Amino acid sequence: EVIWFMAMVNRIADILHTNGDTDPVDIRRSKAIGILAQPAYALQLLHDHQHDPTTIPEPAGGPDQDPGEAAHRSVRLDRPTVDPDKARPNVTLYVHLSQEALAGAAGAVDCPRCNNASAEASSEVAAEPNGAAVDVAGSGGPAQVGRIEGVGPVTIDQIRRFLASSHCRIRVQPVLDSNPAPVDSYEIPTRTRVALRLRNPDSIFPYAPTTSRTMDLDHTIPYLPPERGGPPGQTGLHNLGPLSRSQHRLKTFGRWRPRQPEPGIYLWRSPHGWIYLATNTGTHDLGNNPFAHAVWDAARQLTNQARKTAGPTKVA
Repeated sequence: EVIWFMAMVNRIADILHTNGDTDPVDIRRSKAIGILAQPAYALQLLHDHQHDPTTIPEPAGGPDQDPGEAAHRSVRLDRPTVDPDKARPNVTLYVHLSQEALAGAAGAVDCPRCNNASAEASSEVAAEPNGAAVDVAGSGGPAQVGRIEGVGPVTIDQIRRFLASSHCRIRVQPVLDSNPAPVDSYEIPTRTRVALRLRNPDSIFPYAPTTSRTMDLDHTIPYLPPERGGPPGQTGLHNLGPLSRSQHRLKTFGRWRPRQPEPGIYLWRSPHGWIYLATNTGTHDLGNNPFAHAVWDAARQLTNQARKTAGPTKVA
């Protein structure tokens, strides 16, 4: 199985070279692995090039065979009946771009839908077979930096090259609502999850490096059902924050206590009385002193006030 796999990887790498790819062979092999993850596209390439001349110096039929009849015989394929574009799965790629990066790259993307995308926070780039085609040609300056979730910081030029080599049709989905109204239910609506994820891409626990999308979205003030006296609008950006499961347990069963005096601003008190300020820019140690505890006490009033003035509610 390994021999077959490597032979197919090498064959597709040769096809890429025939099609004008000038990258070194190792890079073309890595591209070939990605193509094999799209079986319909790989099948189309193999069909279109099944009669390419063999790389073996002597024709397979012997020295008397016409060299023009020599062909690559590893596969014999009829024309595929499946459209590779329609056979690809839908993939959502989260690319975070600042206003400055988008302004510096203005005019590089030729797509009305892309040009109307919101540049205030981030954009979701969904690779979908039926999406609008995007011209990703152009060059980005070294100062234009974005972030791909699961990858890390990348330049705008790297993003363009990545999308251009994906062989997919790209649809850019702008963030439509960065401040959705809170709801009365314990369940968190998708629109709220998306907005919260864009506001706080990593865990709100002090010094936590967690950035997974599988984190819990935890209520800063524990949810209390309305039938038991809970106030309206408990589930909203003002009362939520991402935590890993272990951090959630520290909050729920340990003696770590959070407060959210302003949406996106979190104060934590450790079991030993240390106060930490956590935002989407990182963690700041306020210490264990009268000033830190005065800030902690003031945050309690602001947290309760934010909860009472969360705004109109909707039933999810």
